[in-house]
Amino acid sequence: MAAKIYAIPPAVGTVVTFRSAASQLLAGIPGRVSYIIGRLTNGDYLVTLEYDQPVKLGSERVRRIDALTSQLELLGVGQG
Repeated sequence: MAAKIYAIPPAVGTVVTFRSAASQLLAGIPGRVSYIIGRLTNGDYLVTLEYDQPVKLGSERVRRIDALTSQLELLGVGQG
């Protein structure tokens, strides 16, 4: 089970990135938490990330994506 990045609920405005294990394509690209959708029964949170510039994801370009906090890490933490 992946470690949670938040001991308390995530905050709107926090800059995070996807863990490389969750998404090689989005890992290392900073996104800002823009909305907290809700907390799941397992304690994980579903949040919306927004990117300053569109990010290529396969054949699509995205500016906004929903993610579980267990898929994310604070930018600059745990990378390498």
